[in-house]
Amino acid sequence: MKNKAGFLIPIFIILICMIGIAVLLSGGGIEIETFDSVITIDENGDMLVSETWVVNWPEDMHVSFRDIGYQKYHENNPLYQDRNNKAMFNTDSVSVKVYDSNGLELAPNRYQVGFSFNGDLDERGKPIQCEPYRTNCESIFVYVPAGMEEQMTFKYQYKIIGAVTKYNDIAELNWRIVDYFEKGISSSKVVINLPNVLEKDIQAWGHGLSQGKILLSDNKVTLDMKNI
Repeated sequence: MKNKAGFLIPIFIILICMIGIAVLLSGGGIEIETFDSVITIDENGDMLVSETWVVNWPEDMHVSFRDIGYQKYHENNPLYQDRNNKAMFNTDSVSVKVYDSNGLELAPNRYQVGFSFNGDLDERGKPIQCEPYRTNCESIFVYVPAGMEEQMTFKYQYKIIGAVTKYNDIAELNWRIVDYFEKGISSSKVVINLPNVLEKDIQAWGHGLSQGKILLSDNKVTLDMKNI
């Protein structure tokens, strides 16, 4: 049974999958230099995510997408699935910032941002949506009319409500950080901050890590990866 009284439980289990990062890609020749994320779990089991993507672009590119899936169960999972145990994407929590090759934030009039949950359209006049289309997924669209510089940095912040499943004896975060990607990521660091959980009470696994390690400490899990 779920425990709704917060994380007064003995074990916190974290299973993180990197096989699925839905990226900001829109053509060939793109290189993802780094993907870093800070994830903060609160006592309600909600997850605040702050991401930083550093991307190298070829010439004449204008568009990027970030698709964010929030389905708690994989559709092919053969184990029991509680259909009422769902996560939600908090549309009020989303922020997007774009930086040039010198690390300077672009003025708002230099780029446009659109969201699937608002029914916004892309630069071609088509609805913004996750690719491939699926439920429990939101897409963030960035359009730079003057074109991407050689290297651009994108910062996203958003909140997932109910990301953690709480039981009487454990709390579990079983999450696919990134859903799908067409290009490899040179390096990535993901930090997961937990609410008052000692190192001895944390168990963590990562899937899809080509080269990487998981570090545990009080209130924190760190995934340090290369060549994803």
